[in-house]
Amino acid sequence: ELAKLLTATNVPVPLRCAVAQTLGQIGEAAAPFAADLAKLLVDSDDGARRAAAWALGQIGETAVPFSADVAKLLTDTNEGVRRTAAQTLGQIEEASAPFAADVAKRAS
Repeated sequence: ELAKLLTATNVPVPLRCAVAQTLGQIGEAAAPFAADLAKLLVDSDDGARRAAAWALGQIGETAVPFSADVAKLLTDTNEGVRRTAAQTLGQIEEASAPFAADVAKRAS
């Protein structure tokens, strides 16, 4: 099952990233996996966090409940993760308003 591949600790990072990216490519139809993708936002690997944030942005409005989790990535140590988080919040329009100041601050 895809959800298990996202969150299992014994699954290699490249596979977790590939699953997240595949779900993002599926788009809105991958909405049932939004909560599982959100769990990946706290992964120890920056590539996994970035892939999960990107995928949530592709899923769209279903990701709104996880916008605060994505916003936490605006202070991530990895620039790519921060950039992806900002882009994702922009894609989840309804959820991005409370974090607009943080996104603008990071962009400058």
